Amino acid sequence: AKWNGTNYIQINLDTGATSIEVTGDGNAVTVAAYDAGSRKITLTKGATYVTSAEVSSAISAAIGDLGNNDESVPYATVKEYVDDKVADIKRLKKENGREITVSSDETPTLGQEPGFFEKYFGGVGQYMPFGATRHNNI
Repeated sequence: AKWNGTNYIQINLDTGATSIEVTGDGNAVTVAAYDAGSRKITLTKGATYVTSAEVSSAISAAIGDLGNNDESVPYATVKEYVDDKVADIKRLKKENGREITVSSDETPTLGQEPGFFEKYFGGVGQYMPFGATRHNNI
């Protein structure tokens, strides 16, 4: 459309959509298509997502109905519910712990140290690239 000074006029009379169709069983549009020949827009609802009513129903099923702090309803909001459930969780800081030192002692692992014959004769007949040792190729 174009403004002619007093109103809008259609400048391309043979272009643009003439109809819209909605198909599918979901509650969310996943595809939008335009057919230039029929000048029709087709919206396809191909996915179903959770609605706010379903979320509210799931919360009510899990923790009961939320209200305005009536005596029959313990929490007015989900935040109040969560805050109450985590109130006894304690946060620990470095000051709550104690210092430990890391030991540099080593515990030998049996079978890792080569014996006399393996040390002096174990590599006889084996190809090893220059500078390589048998134990750093493992």
